[in-house]
Amino acid sequence: MRATVALLVLLVGILACLAAAETKKKLQIGVKKRVEGCTVKSRKGDFLHMHYTGKLEDGTEFDSSIPRNQPFTFTLGSGQVIKGWDQGLLGMCEGEKRKLVIPSDLGYGDRGSPPKIPPGATLIFDVELLKLELGILADLARCLLLYLEVCNFIAVRKAYSMTSWSAGSNVFVAIPEKGDLAAGKVLKENKSGTVRIQLDDGTKITVGPEDVFENPNKTPKGRQRSRSPARKSTGGRGRSPGRPKSPARAASTGRKRSTSRGRKANTTPKTKEEKPEKASTAKKTVEKKKEEPVSSPSMTLRVRRWNKDDNIDSDTEDSKNTEKEKEKEAEGPKVVLEYGGAIGIIGLLLIIIGVTFGTQMVFRSVAMPPKSANATVPQGTFNLKGHDWRALVAQWPKWDWLLAGQLVAFWFVQVILAVLPIGPTENALPGSTGPRLYRRNGLIAVVVTFGALLAHRRYQGYGMTKAQILTALPIWAATSVVAGLLLGIFLYWKGSRAPVSLQNPATVATSKVYAFLMGKQINPAIGNLHLKMVLLRIGILEALMLNLLIFLNLEPNGTNQLAALVMPSIYCLDAIAFEHNMLTSLAVQAEGLGAMTTVGMLLYPFLTVNLPLYAVIANVEMNNYLIGFIVFLYTSGLLINRMSCNQKHCFRKNPMDPAVSHLETLPTARGKKLLVSGWWGVLRHPNYFGDMLVHSAFGLISGHEHILPWFLPIFTTLILLLRVSQDHHHCQAKYGDAWSRYCERVKYRVLPKIY
Repeated sequence: MRATVALLVLLVGILACLAAAETKKKLQIGVKKRVEGCTVKSRKGDFLHMHYTGKLEDGTEFDSSIPRNQPFTFTLGSGQVIKGWDQGLLGMCEGEKRKLVIPSDLGYGDRGSPPKIPPGATLIFDVELLKLELGILADLARCLLLYLEVCNFIAVRKAYSMTSWSAGSNVFVAIPEKGDLAAGKVLKENKSGTVRIQLDDGTKITVGPEDVFENPNKTPKGRQRSRSPARKSTGGRGRSPGRPKSPARAASTGRKRSTSRGRKANTTPKTKEEKPEKASTAKKTVEKKKEEPVSSPSMTLRVRRWNKDDNIDSDTEDSKNTEKEKEKEAEGPKVVLEYGGAIGIIGLLLIIIGVTFGTQMVFRSVAMPPKSANATVPQGTFNLKGHDWRALVAQWPKWDWLLAGQLVAFWFVQVILAVLPIGPTENALPGSTGPRLYRRNGLIAVVVTFGALLAHRRYQGYGMTKAQILTALPIWAATSVVAGLLLGIFLYWKGSRAPVSLQNPATVATSKVYAFLMGKQINPAIGNLHLKMVLLRIGILEALMLNLLIFLNLEPNGTNQLAALVMPSIYCLDAIAFEHNMLTSLAVQAEGLGAMTTVGMLLYPFLTVNLPLYAVIANVEMNNYLIGFIVFLYTSGLLINRMSCNQKHCFRKNPMDPAVSHLETLPTARGKKLLVSGWWGVLRHPNYFGDMLVHSAFGLISGHEHILPWFLPIFTTLILLLRVSQDHHHCQAKYGDAWSRYCERVKYRVLPKIY
């Protein structure tokens, strides 16, 4: 009996502990200040302006927006903040204050956010909702209130702060009879006022010339939900004196609808004759409502009556476009081809391949000059005019399957290391098409690879002479070109079989050659293997390995030669250590993976190795003061690049992170925000500026006697300047007017006070 009682007591105690633990894991919400008579409450999709103070359980304050006097803004339910906020701020009213106790699984998890938030920490927030901007669904509900219509409407909302319905503008469309809201783009606004829109699913609709109301977030005076005095007195659905019927309701009863910008309104056949006085009163009232002050010109709604029998794929009758113009509309916005299209990409690839093999030929001509009576320059001279190129081509190294197999084995080992369950993982951004998790074990791969190479050299006595290195480099480069093209063919085949939703939008409507070069998919994967990230790692690691081969076998001497070897190596190690930052970059998020990228990534090591190889073979010497200046330039560029990239990555992963929550932002119509302070408030591309400084240092450390080591700095600078232009057009199309306002705020693109 006693044993049974003891067992029951123990069981009750265990259950109580489990219940207590379960209670602690739940989100706790306390209301510190209520708002009486509140009818509009926050829900998913709304844009909130918050003041907050965050503390740990011991009372330590880790962040607050109050001292900065700048509210934190975000879109509720979009994943821009921690889960505890998305859940704990639902149903709030303007002016309401709450206290949120957020467990670690709804906050920063077991990893925390060092140094301010320890792992597994429970967070306590005091929050106040300062302003509530209704989301799309709420806009439509308010629109119904304004027009007194039940559900018979089409509502189209323009993107944030847009001033025109130009082609390519982002819009949101609601057709209740066809389901939920749908996103789309404007194809064209016709002279008659109709707007042709193509939804994401390919459906095309036409919105007629109807009334336009600015900022429906604010309800005009006299249009509240409460019943009017006339309704209260009659007990029916009477109207208050002077209150006209809505334009949509007027259309259904035959009354002329009020128009804007002189457009002709669509009306149904009249059923009753209306008195002119009433129509005039209605028109004046609507105009009066339009003139009322609004809080902010954040959006525009167009609303018209929707008929279930309408064919949404046909134009309105009042459209006066010709058949030729309609065909142009159906085509939609033209696709912008990068690098001038397929011909430009092929030309760029040929330049990269030609320079790669040309530099190898130059190095062989200097370090291993062929015996020829026509040669007029001594060994070790980089004067290209004095060499016998015919004899050099005749002595070009023959194909060696063993060397090619060594490089392929190196790639295979890196692929295996990338998929091993070793090292921390990084979550992909919401909406990414690649694997959801990425294994961050690049530094482990560096240690394993370097250890294997050093062990092989130590115990097998394996070493390479200068001639052997210069013989292996062209064969490895040729293997990389062939492998890159074969991988591009495989990726094109794989992407062609993928659903359209997973294909690269930039190549869906282009030629097959362009799609092959630029990629049918943005982030293709084989299981959990992120192909684009693995290729990036292979290219950087291979450059490190080649630098190590030069250091171990060619034995550079002098400060200048060591600097030419160490600087690119540190640059590559930095990229490996912070490889997860690439997950939030435009290259990973928006650019396809095709033959151009695969060949370019695999040839990158053979362009980087030119720097130390030239310094050693040409025996470049330099003044120590000049070397010190070059190292300072290199260090500054590396720090600018890394700090700006880290800031952007941290902000995109979690805007509430204490490291970036104090930064000023600019909201966009897509629910995201643009940084307008910190590094990204000085330049639009501070990471590109840092990269240019680094590569300028690469060229300077190699001297100025020959153009050969300057190819990589010049080529990188030109590509980065081209990327600046491409990024500008991409962001302009993505963020619209918000990007224009950002450009007004941050005037310089990549070079301070210059460009």
